[in-house]
Amino acid sequence: MHPYFKKHGFFELLHFAQKAPAEWCDAPFFEMIRRIRMLHGFSQADLAVLAGRNASTLSRITTGQSRPDLELLRRL
Repeated sequence: MHPYFKKHGFFELLHFAQKAPAEWCDAPFFEMIRRIRMLHGFSQADLAVLAGRNASTLSRITTGQSRPDLELLRRL
């Protein structure tokens, strides 16, 4: 697990996402995930653990092959 999660956890990332710039919020969901990963240096597996999802499911959402469900949107 990424050291950031051990130190801050899910709610810190959620707080960050709520304070995201407006242009991030207008971007598609998969673009927002990619920007959060790049900013904090998370791997795909780290973000999947944080979201409570399988890494392949999150990968399909990130590439636009599938749409996120409502529960995942609430968590991220």
